[in-house]
Amino acid sequence: MFVDVDLSSLGVPTRLIRIDSSCSVRHIENVLWDSLSLPANQFYLVKNGRILDRDGTLENGRVSVMLRLVGGKGGFGSMLRAIGAQIEKTTNREACRDLSGRRLRDIAEEQRLKKWLSERGRREAEAEERKQKRLERLAAEPTVKELKDPVYEAERADLTEKVHNSIEQGLQVASSSKRKPDEIPAPVKKKKKKILLHSDEESSSSGEDDSSDPSDKGEEKLSGKPS
Repeated sequence: MFVDVDLSSLGVPTRLIRIDSSCSVRHIENVLWDSLSLPANQFYLVKNGRILDRDGTLENGRVSVMLRLVGGKGGFGSMLRAIGAQIEKTTNREACRDLSGRRLRDIAEEQRLKKWLSERGRREAEAEERKQKRLERLAAEPTVKELKDPVYEAERADLTEKVHNSIEQGLQVASSSKRKPDEIPAPVKKKKKKILLHSDEESSSSGEDDSSDPSDKGEEKLSGKPS
């Protein structure tokens, strides 16, 4: 009789330890400590899917060595419940898929399109009916309401006549104020002043005339006859 200890889960080169005689679980723990320096509090023994008691005895068979996983202090469930209460539940399932792999959004869109096409004839009939009712209502009501006010009609006729008379008076005044072409005096042309430039001879001759005897001029004035 012998017991095989499976070490494949430990990742060590030695995969199997065989013990020829029946032994206890504590004896296997001591063998693992001597060969691999593995403390007993870091592993446990499993046979046929069940954890072996440390005080039990093994007759024969295969035993697996499983390392213990260090756990937390707990409270993970309460954390999940607290976070779940904060998360808002969504009602939008359009991004999900059905069993055939189609998105629910596409399926809903296809159903809406089919419904719209099936109701197309009814919508056209309703639109035509509304149009006919609107035309009948417009035909029944008068389009232009006649305004019958004798005072307004008299004032409008009087105002038109006054405007016509004012225009005629204005035209008459404008025609009477215009002059005929013969009555308009011709513009007087201004004579340009001539500038005479005298030479030195003319200035000398004029000087001689001025220096003539004044007695001669007096005689001429007295006699009244030119010299």
